[in-house]
Amino acid sequence: METGMGAVYGFKQDIRYVPGRIRIRVPGIYKNQKSADAFTRYISSKPGVTMVYADSCTGRALIFFEEDRIKPSALTREVVKTHYIISVLGPEKLIFREKPENEAKDKSLKWSEMSINQVIAAQRTNPLSGLDGREARHRLALYGKNSLFVQDKKSFWRIFISQFKQFLPRVLVVAGGLSFLLGEITDGVTIAAIVILEAFLQSAQEYKAEEALAELNRLSASRARVIRDARPLEISSDLVVPGDVIELSAGCKVPADARVIEAHGLEVVESALTGESLPISKNTSICRSRHLAELSNMVFMGTFIVKGRGRAIVIATGRDTRMGQIGNLLSSIKESSTPLQQELERLGKSLTFLCLGLSSIVVLSGIIRRQSLLPMLRVGISLAVSIIPEGLSAILAISLSFSTRRMARENVIVRKMQAIETLGSTTVICCDKTGTLTKNEMTVKEIFCGGELIHLKGNDLKAGFYRGEKEIIPSDFPDLCQALTCAALCNNVKLEADGTFDGDPTEVAMLKAVLDGGLDLDDLLSRFSRIHEVPFDSTRQRMAVVFKEVNGKNLVFLKGAPDVILEYCNYIYFKGNVAAMDEEQKKLLAEQNNKMADDALRVLAVAYRELPEDYSGDQEIIDRDLVFGGLLGMADPARPEAREAIQKCHRAGIHVVMITGDHPSTATAVARELTLLNGGKILTGADLDRMSQKELEKEIEHVTVFARTLPEHKLKIVKAFKNTGHIVAMTGDGVNDAPAIKEADIGIAMGKNGTDVTREASSVTITDDNFITIVRAVEEGRAINDNIKKFLRYVLSGNLGEVSAIMLTSLAGLPVPLSPGQILWINLVTEGGPALALGLDQPSRNIMDRMPRNPQENILDPKTSRQIVAKGTGIGLSTFGVFLTALSRYGLPKAQTMAFANIVTSQMMNVYDVRKNHAPQPENSLITPSVAMSIAMMLSVIYTPGVGTFFGTVPLSLVDWLFILALSRLGLMFRRIWLPFMQ
Repeated sequence: METGMGAVYGFKQDIRYVPGRIRIRVPGIYKNQKSADAFTRYISSKPGVTMVYADSCTGRALIFFEEDRIKPSALTREVVKTHYIISVLGPEKLIFREKPENEAKDKSLKWSEMSINQVIAAQRTNPLSGLDGREARHRLALYGKNSLFVQDKKSFWRIFISQFKQFLPRVLVVAGGLSFLLGEITDGVTIAAIVILEAFLQSAQEYKAEEALAELNRLSASRARVIRDARPLEISSDLVVPGDVIELSAGCKVPADARVIEAHGLEVVESALTGESLPISKNTSICRSRHLAELSNMVFMGTFIVKGRGRAIVIATGRDTRMGQIGNLLSSIKESSTPLQQELERLGKSLTFLCLGLSSIVVLSGIIRRQSLLPMLRVGISLAVSIIPEGLSAILAISLSFSTRRMARENVIVRKMQAIETLGSTTVICCDKTGTLTKNEMTVKEIFCGGELIHLKGNDLKAGFYRGEKEIIPSDFPDLCQALTCAALCNNVKLEADGTFDGDPTEVAMLKAVLDGGLDLDDLLSRFSRIHEVPFDSTRQRMAVVFKEVNGKNLVFLKGAPDVILEYCNYIYFKGNVAAMDEEQKKLLAEQNNKMADDALRVLAVAYRELPEDYSGDQEIIDRDLVFGGLLGMADPARPEAREAIQKCHRAGIHVVMITGDHPSTATAVARELTLLNGGKILTGADLDRMSQKELEKEIEHVTVFARTLPEHKLKIVKAFKNTGHIVAMTGDGVNDAPAIKEADIGIAMGKNGTDVTREASSVTITDDNFITIVRAVEEGRAINDNIKKFLRYVLSGNLGEVSAIMLTSLAGLPVPLSPGQILWINLVTEGGPALALGLDQPSRNIMDRMPRNPQENILDPKTSRQIVAKGTGIGLSTFGVFLTALSRYGLPKAQTMAFANIVTSQMMNVYDVRKNHAPQPENSLITPSVAMSIAMMLSVIYTPGVGTFFGTVPLSLVDWLFILALSRLGLMFRRIWLPFMQ
């Protein structure tokens, strides 16, 4: 569309236009929410503008307007002027008048507040024939594909390059570069190879996880039925456009946000968006509610139709949908580095500063003694190479890689390897109720009939019926059989040939109870022929089905809200007979209904009556003189394995918090069933709105359940836990969980029922949606944490031994005991195998019976640091003693060889010593073979012709080896002598 404005003030026009709306690029609002808000307010104030959506993530605005009141060219000029003011002067310089109250009220109508005719006019569509193909293609070009914003898939090389943003790899790159500059080509090549290897391993794992998630997203792609050119079509959901007329039926996924224009018993489960597990009844009436869960004439992208059928006009697609708006929140949340990355960053910096300090001391002491500068620089390089654990990152990467493979077998996809260690440090798990702690399927829990309360208990395969603690046979109780018969016949569920159920979750729950009660469904359906149905709607609050029995009788079976059904009941089925119902009985049934509702059950009443033989479909007759059959209480049951997992978390010192959109009473009942409360507080979304962030942080430690929450509440909760020093894991499957998942230290998405947005925000995905799998992942994380400590103690004590020996000889004016090549061989090859074996240790048996690691505590805690210093000093002293003795008797080559052998021998003994300091754990079959391999590698360097020349080693005698073994052992014993003094 031409406006005659051209490019102005850095504003390059990019406009797409259809009558009544434009989508236009506004650079001034890009990545600036304050400017986007100001733009929205200012343009909305213009006469003729009805709606404005300004997206700071894309820098684009969608504007709806009335062309008889404002021309497209005039509107474009207003947009350009607004962009100039925002970009040059600032958003606060915008001055605008508020619309008159009557105009603002009229033009700010939400889609749910519009009549069907208003929606049809605004969307310029036809409710019967839909859009024509040409218009649909035009709108697809205008609005783009109906898909949520997901970051572009990262290429392998992009992931590879990102590995070098961490501090330790950069230090190793500098060390390698210095080696090349000083002519130590072998050392430089070796360091470069190690850096590339570790970056490759981490990149391969992250790329593999990206591929797995891409496959999950591909498998979850859905299709939609639309009306175009007056005929129904099935198309890919991402081709749906605003104005499309979509057909909705039980079992389908809603492809976009839409206004309902036709509804026949239409019910939708919106748990992916709101957290509510119960179906919501939809109708076509105007709705003025502002609460998402109460918009009864709207359906939203990502929700599921569970009952009935209908049609709707699409009003928003892609990122303009409710789900897309929540997804947009993710772009404002910055990813923080994991505790492991922070620890390695600190360790790398500490070792670098220590290296620089020690190297400076050695060089200065050499200058004072008037020694040549070049040898002193080489000594400094040797110190740098010895103190920096070149193989640490590679060993860590390999250990984490093996761990991710183990976790993959346990149904856990890890997108970032460092996330495993973060799991092990978790102190709080915030989890959604629906589908995570519960099964996300309704189950009949109680039936009240014949004046008695019957409980249903059992597993997924079959439930038993209990009166008190005693199991009963349903066929022995006529009242129970009658209630189940009503539930079976007033039901639209289809029982598939493979034993699965197709239909509304509530009706599925009722039919399962019927089958568990032993009723012969085939016999029932053979005796009763369905002739008429009055579907459930929100006004009537009941459903009725009329049958003709084989004996010619007409009967109607009903179910619905208990208070409504009771109002039409004059009789009750009691003790196998039909009796008149008095007011006392009605009062008793009303009290029982309230009691079951207080226990967080969804209660439905069932009833029936015999109709006249000449019944002709009169609805008023159906609702007269009903016989009350019973009350059925249903709930979304807790996962049995979730209870066990929560108890395990409590033993492990992990605080489990349930966050849900459900009513407090429902949340409390589930929490009590899961043993989650433990005296903790329950807060609602309204409570959170009243509390400041600081007030919440004071209370957060004592809260175990949050009910009636919105996405912004979940963010507030996660931030409060993080601000009080916790490592927070957030689990969930709905898009309403995504912002909090990204904000958390560790985001855990559900792969089976999870949305694309949630999986994209997470660092870990659970493919079986099982809470117990999360506990196994935490266990694996703790094992990695322990293993990191073990191989840090092992590697750093060896490095400190090398540094001590070099420092002692340099200060004494002696030649260096180890060449850079020998140091690299020790650090990378000889120590690498045992260090890796330590990194692959299985979890100790009591790993989930201890408190989590203090998140404020360094991974090198004081105890670990003392052990490293004591062992390293002992190894350094023994190496210095071996070198000094050999230098005085045999000369430099043999002295360096014996020092080299002493370091390796001491470290082989140290491997077993390191494992002794930890709690009892399974035997590691890799330790002894790795030690044997390292000894063999050491001997090959000493005794293989040519190799010895390259590394500057000479063969040793048996006497030399005995001397080395003796001093190596003495060096490790030094730790036991010195540690008490250090403490």
